[in-house]
Amino acid sequence: MNRERWWPCELRGRSGELGIIENELRRVTEGHGSTVVVTGGAGIGKTRLLAEAKAMADRLGVRTGSVAAEPNESAVEMSALLSALFGGREPLLSRQDLPPPPQPNQRFWLLRDIEALLEKSALQAPLAVCVDDAHWVDAGTAAALRELPLRLRDVPVVWIIAARPTPQPTPIARTLDYLESRDLHRVGLGPLRTKAVAAIAAEILGAEPGRNVLALAKRAAGNPFLLVETLLGLQEEERI
Repeated sequence: MNRERWWPCELRGRSGELGIIENELRRVTEGHGSTVVVTGGAGIGKTRLLAEAKAMADRLGVRTGSVAAEPNESAVEMSALLSALFGGREPLLSRQDLPPPPQPNQRFWLLRDIEALLEKSALQAPLAVCVDDAHWVDAGTAAALRELPLRLRDVPVVWIIAARPTPQPTPIARTLDYLESRDLHRVGLGPLRTKAVAAIAAEILGAEPGRNVLALAKRAAGNPFLLVETLLGLQEEERI
């Protein structure tokens, strides 16, 4: 089995967290704006949860734009946000509709134009903007995520932002703290429970795991990425 391609057929152990996102997606279809922040450590399942959220948005008729921030792009002003809005096969917004910003207040004018385009597009069909690995976004994107969700809170746009906790006061950490003070919906991902661990193990192994396998799976401490790596490693070593 190629571990890079392995993907659970069903999201395990996250029904409560997914329910929060589903509720906000349904609210956006009723004309309300919303912001959801998903937090958790590396490998805890933030990307998987966002993938499920995007699939759910598609079923509900919510157009989605998404980006996974990259650490090597953090110096490029607003690169993550622009990729989420103008990238992909079916971008939420058209670059042709974005006028060139005047100097010197480029960010101010760019945000104003993006706000207007998002409002116009969302009034035609509800939108979801998903930003994964937001702990790596550039300062311009962090500033935009601080401003746009509040400016557009009466417009059917839901912002779903996934990030690792940051101990230092980075721009995105300050943005998320600010949004939280304005009643965003925070979804914290913790370790998977034993039942979910057993279900994932059964799916990977094609059989119900025994006590010895579950004991070995505990090494992952409920972290989905480490759990999959542990189980696939045991298979490769022919220890199961």
